[in-house]
Amino acid sequence: MYIEGISSFSAQTMDFALDVYFQQLWYDKRLAHNGSAPILIKDRKILNLMWHPDLYFANARHASFQEITDDNFLVWLYPDGKIWYDCRISMVVICAMDLRKYPLDSQTCELRILSYAYPESQLKLSWSEEIDPPIDQNPDIRMPDMHLRKIESGWCNGTYATGVWSCQTAVFKVDRQMTQHLMVCVCTVGAIDVWLGVCLAFAFGVMIEFTICHYAKNQEMRHTAPTSNLILDQTLSTLFGGSSSSNGETLKGSYPFIDEEDAERQLQRENSVEARLRIPAELNTDAAIKFMMNGGDTINQARLKNKQRSLRVNAKQALSWTRNLCNIRGRAVAIKIDERSRIAFPLTFLLFNFVYWTFYLYST
Repeated sequence: MYIEGISSFSAQTMDFALDVYFQQLWYDKRLAHNGSAPILIKDRKILNLMWHPDLYFANARHASFQEITDDNFLVWLYPDGKIWYDCRISMVVICAMDLRKYPLDSQTCELRILSYAYPESQLKLSWSEEIDPPIDQNPDIRMPDMHLRKIESGWCNGTYATGVWSCQTAVFKVDRQMTQHLMVCVCTVGAIDVWLGVCLAFAFGVMIEFTICHYAKNQEMRHTAPTSNLILDQTLSTLFGGSSSSNGETLKGSYPFIDEEDAERQLQRENSVEARLRIPAELNTDAAIKFMMNGGDTINQARLKNKQRSLRVNAKQALSWTRNLCNIRGRAVAIKIDERSRIAFPLTFLLFNFVYWTFYLYST
């Protein structure tokens, strides 16, 4: 037997594939002839008229003769009655694998050969002693998941309920390639994979561009926030001159964050103290004490309240101007990024289409 190919050791279906040249030799004295050379027989009808062993493969799931381009068989008829029969067979052989050490396992699979009709008393099978080894193999056999370590010939027990049958085996010893099962198989990238991948990349690119614009706008507002306090202080100083520093000092540097009611209460406390300290010089001691207990004259209190309301209104206006300025600057950066992206994305996609279709349509 010559093993042309072996493949597809499947742990799921417990089988493997074989492609063999199966050779049989027997003697039939009735077919001896006086010729000096052996006679070649290539007609299947003549073979069917001759007696030949009815061998079969007991553990083959299915098997078939190769018939392309012609029936792959031959018969040599020698002058002394020796008959040499050679045929090519493809089969799927059942193998009961032991997977307890998978994927570090080694398997021993057998191909069992028996006669279907003739018991051992009438037909006895044996491997040829003239050919060593009786089972040979193609040296170029390679498998991605298994390593063929050794092929041996042997015999098996052919005892069945109907009798004892002569049985021979071909034993295949294989080791599983561990790296094949530890590493993910790499599939070839096709044209559709490239197209879908690049289109998906462009979709993600648009989302990233939107995120960058939003981030740039927020960063611009954050960087200009400390400057807004300085602008507000300068605006208040311009509006109220030196007088704003005394009453507005409490709010300096923190206008965007202070609560309106807290600011009003703070100003009222400061104005009350200031009003009490402003005692007219012409009042005597008793009048001064009475003046401070009454909280100052009505004129000073009205003037301070008007100044307080004016300060609050102008502070709100200054804050509004500062925030609008920050929004304008941040929006300008985002618009600039968006305008450049509107040009870069279409041009890049057109360039990709040109390269893609040129490569896949016109390259050999």
